[in-house]
Amino acid sequence: MNTTINFIFIPKCGASGAAYGTITAESIVMLIQLIYMKKYFFKKKIFKNLIQIFLSTVCMGICICYLVSFFENPLQKIVIGFFSGIIIYSLILFLLHNEYFCEYIKKIFSRINRYRCRKGFHKKRIFWAYN
Repeated sequence: MNTTINFIFIPKCGASGAAYGTITAESIVMLIQLIYMKKYFFKKKIFKNLIQIFLSTVCMGICICYLVSFFENPLQKIVIGFFSGIIIYSLILFLLHNEYFCEYIKKIFSRINRYRCRKGFHKKRIFWAYN
């Protein structure tokens, strides 16, 4: 499928066409897999989290493309894109109250608190890790 789509996009767009072709092919494959796996994935709880992850990914991609356009140096683009991507993706998942992301953050802060208690820093606790 990817080869067929690349035959269409590469002559018109070059390297960008290869990227567009790959994204298009992977999206089609993902949709076909979702159709066959719908009895497993379309439980309300899992589907809600998948939608949140998808929205976070799309918003992160749009924001990174916008932010990176201000820089000329490729190394700056990579560094700014990487760190801003982490921050934007995490922030959006946190604001959407994604269940898996919030559970992961709670585990991280609970480990930090355990470490701090072992080292004698138990007087100051991170307050929202215990909800």
